[in-house]
Amino acid sequence: MKRVLVLALVVLAGGFASCKDEVKTYELGDKCDEASFNDYCDGNKIIFCDDGVVSASDCESDDCIKFLGLGFVARCIDPIFKCSHIGIERVCETIEGVSVLFDKNCGSVHSEYEDKYYAYGIHEVEYCAGACTSDTSCDVRRCNEWTFDGFCEGNMATACVDGFVRTFDCESRTCVTFIDPKGTVCINPIFECEGEGEERSCMTVVEGMNIVVTKWCEAVVGGGYRPRNVWDMQFCASECTSSDSCLVQSCLEATYKSSCDGNAALFCYEDEVVRVDCSAYDLTCSMIGEEIDCI
Repeated sequence: MKRVLVLALVVLAGGFASCKDEVKTYELGDKCDEASFNDYCDGNKIIFCDDGVVSASDCESDDCIKFLGLGFVARCIDPIFKCSHIGIERVCETIEGVSVLFDKNCGSVHSEYEDKYYAYGIHEVEYCAGACTSDTSCDVRRCNEWTFDGFCEGNMATACVDGFVRTFDCESRTCVTFIDPKGTVCINPIFECEGEGEERSCMTVVEGMNIVVTKWCEAVVGGGYRPRNVWDMQFCASECTSSDSCLVQSCLEATYKSSCDGNAALFCYEDEVVRVDCSAYDLTCSMIGEEIDCI
């Protein structure tokens, strides 16, 4: 959804200028004045002044565009902003597994070589009940969150969200339909249950970090179980030693001395020692001043 939200925020005071327009060029590393420097595009890289030095940033899969209405700055613009004409353009896009129908307000980009069109805002957003049926359409269904009965089809969750019937691919999570309160959601595997009653689980919630949770589990529609309450979470000072336990160590942030255990960072957080494996992020556990961090 990030790309759609960005669309709503970018409302330009003026127009756009192509990166092919005539601009003064610089060599990277040249000295510059941030107050007077006009950002520009070199291919798909933004050239800008940073701390008095000419620097560059690669837009990668985005487009480098120079704006007239934002103080002559250049920005990396997601291709979702592209339009085929000036005016209102309806588009159906699937963004992070969610299909959305929206109207783009499109303006022109002028250059000596060609005209291009980019959206500078959105007019209306509607959520799709399934996948896009074409580049400009999908099945849009309104619903009442209090009365709509969500359901799972395989690992696809269909629910009423913000007044629209929406279908989500749970991917690595699990689709679950609750009995009380009613609802259909994708849940993280750490919150899955094996049966009814109290259960403890030790799992990795983010890469390199483990926690132990205690939960009370109940049956759900169509079979399976889910937690009704999670009342205890503990950070691990080690890797999981079993499916339901790890080393849990109390500490005081004011007195605890952070350290590296191999390539894992150990530090005190909310009165518990937390272990983060820096290797999970291709980083190295290092001392920075008096603090430990993955760098």
